[in-house]
Amino acid sequence: MKKIKKDVENDNKKLIISSFNINIEEKLNTKAQSLWFSLLFNAFTELKHQNKFLIPAGQLKQEIKYASKNNQGLKKLLAELKSVIIEWKIADKYGETWELNSLLADCRIKTGTDAIEYSFSSFLQEKLTEPDIFTKLNLLLTRRFKSKNSLAIYCLSIDNLYSRSNFGIKNFTLQEFRHHLGLEEYEYFKPGELLKHVIKKSEEDININSDLNVKIIPIRTDIGKITGFQLEVSIKPDFVKFYRQPKIAEIENLQNKPEINKKKVKVEPVSITDKGLKQFLSTQNINLNNFTILERLSLISGSLGKENLEEYLLFLMSYTEQEHKKGNAKKIPGFFINLIKDDLQLQNYILNREKHKKASQDKAAKITELVDKKLREKYDSFISEDFREYFTNNADRLEAKLIEVIKTTLPSDHFIREIIAKIHKGTIDKTLITNSKSQVKYPVLSHLKNYSGEFGYNTISFESWKAKTVTDKLLEEIKEEVTKEL
Repeated sequence: MKKIKKDVENDNKKLIISSFNINIEEKLNTKAQSLWFSLLFNAFTELKHQNKFLIPAGQLKQEIKYASKNNQGLKKLLAELKSVIIEWKIADKYGETWELNSLLADCRIKTGTDAIEYSFSSFLQEKLTEPDIFTKLNLLLTRRFKSKNSLAIYCLSIDNLYSRSNFGIKNFTLQEFRHHLGLEEYEYFKPGELLKHVIKKSEEDININSDLNVKIIPIRTDIGKITGFQLEVSIKPDFVKFYRQPKIAEIENLQNKPEINKKKVKVEPVSITDKGLKQFLSTQNINLNNFTILERLSLISGSLGKENLEEYLLFLMSYTEQEHKKGNAKKIPGFFINLIKDDLQLQNYILNREKHKKASQDKAAKITELVDKKLREKYDSFISEDFREYFTNNADRLEAKLIEVIKTTLPSDHFIREIIAKIHKGTIDKTLITNSKSQVKYPVLSHLKNYSGEFGYNTISFESWKAKTVTDKLLEEIKEEVTKEL
């Protein structure tokens, strides 16, 4: 498949989706992504039954965190969705089907009303009801890989993943693999360059930034010539539940479980431990131990996990309170109970939980990074001070080596030589360390530290210093410090 170039004339963004490969020329910005999913989720339950959809502008603005009362920015985001072109190339045993859609077909905002009316193209709407297609579009619009090659390999991995075993493996010829990446004949023509500059970088990118573990192994002849690649893919354990079972399918499973209509499910009284939720239910006189509600909560608990049920109820409570403040939930008990019955709220919760989990993981990774940076700063300070003390105690013995290192490693126009000339009268001897001003001493020490081995100084490694010096208390203090800085 040839790489699709950006259309210069109309500046449309193009997404390419096929049964084997996905490439992206440009990604939607975060606001446009939020708008797309808000419109889609608002319409989701009726996608099979109608072709025009309404959403209150106030609700939409709140969902995408659009603060302005003016609709101009919102109109620009809607126009951006309409400009995103999706090109499908779907191969099956009957041949190849080519299709073109835009993310949004039509929309209108009537002056004096609070409603936004919109529609999808009939072709796209038909596909959006298929969980696998929806999931691919989700991945396409939200994955944050460093390159389009990473995304192409990611989607190739998804296509060859067996959901029951959460594992997949497939061999590709060299030409097949290049085809899936959408490479021109002249691009990375040599297999070694393809492996080094595309495959290895994308493999690392995917393993760091996605829910999959991917391994791509060159297939070689007896003389070492690369003739193809073996793709091995598996789902990271933390993502098995939420990524292999598409989000839409989760909701549909709840709607379509035969036990909802054919037989009673086993229900247990709901145990609430959160004080805020207890007070809310008590103040509003909301009874969750009604059999119909318990039956519904049991089904939700089966989908989310019993340990997450109370968190879900807190999510509904928060939404109820927000809507009440805006005047949209006049009767809180009825509004809250209806939310429990609403599959769309369950879907919103799943997506919000993933968003918060990702944010929490990103924050934890950032804290770890900053803690390590602080520790390395302390380590560098320790080494500098220890080296200074070592040199001072052995100044007479090390003076000749100091003079040699300064004269042989620092050219006459180096800034340290200029400092020595201006502040230390050009004298190069042990007094640079033992009897000089700080603006001379510390630059000189910093330079000499690079040649510490020549001075007989044995540098302790960072890991050894850390094991010897860093206590749990110090680590917690640094964590608290960097957390406040975030």
